[in-house]
Amino acid sequence: MKNVKNSVYGGVDALISPVLMLIATPVFLHTLGIEGYATWVLINSVIASLSIFNLGGSDVIIKFISSNRGGGDKDSSGKIFSTVFSFQLLTLSIIYMFFLIVESIVSQYISGNLSVFVNILYISIQIFFLKQLEQLLYAFLKGYEQFKHVMIMSSISKTLFFSVQMGIAVFTQSVIDIFYGALVTSGLLFLFQLVYIKLIHGDNIAFNKADVNTAKSLLNFGSWNWLSSLIYILNISSDKWIVS
Repeated sequence: MKNVKNSVYGGVDALISPVLMLIATPVFLHTLGIEGYATWVLINSVIASLSIFNLGGSDVIIKFISSNRGGGDKDSSGKIFSTVFSFQLLTLSIIYMFFLIVESIVSQYISGNLSVFVNILYISIQIFFLKQLEQLLYAFLKGYEQFKHVMIMSSISKTLFFSVQMGIAVFTQSVIDIFYGALVTSGLLFLFQLVYIKLIHGDNIAFNKADVNTAKSLLNFGSWNWLSSLIYILNISSDKWIVS
């Protein structure tokens, strides 16, 4: 019965984004026009493709926290979460610095719509980072089989995320304003969820317990999972790049 409930919670969570997209699409088309909507879709497709750099962090957290708890080890959760979170944060920071370096080099050679696209990408990459870190929080809860909490938090997060974007689209008709609003919303949502989970799990949500030995033990599974995710992401995103 518990597994059935968890499956239902996962199914509901998976349906939220497609439903919200169905609602948001006509709003964006009407307010942004075809060109603005295409820009919005292309930016989101590029950002979604950056998921290849998550290195399977969420799955690593779920697998090792749940298996360790099943084996009676309830003290390793903090190390696992802290190690994956720190490694993910380092990876994302390197990606962002690389983007800033490239942008500073090519900015003098681009103009017009391409310049606007790069400016929006500058904002949306930060949104991507926050969403990746948010997924690590959800993975932590899944490791404790708290799927109902994940469904509720994720549904609220997605609904607010899309609602803010639609509201800004209606009032400003500006793609870049939409992404600014999404960035602020993502940051606030991440902080609220972090505080909430910290209140529930205390020291198991920590950022100072990362260590090299834990990282080594997680690396093999994370690498294999990352390769699988890479193939999947490239497969589902390629059509969006072409259409946009």
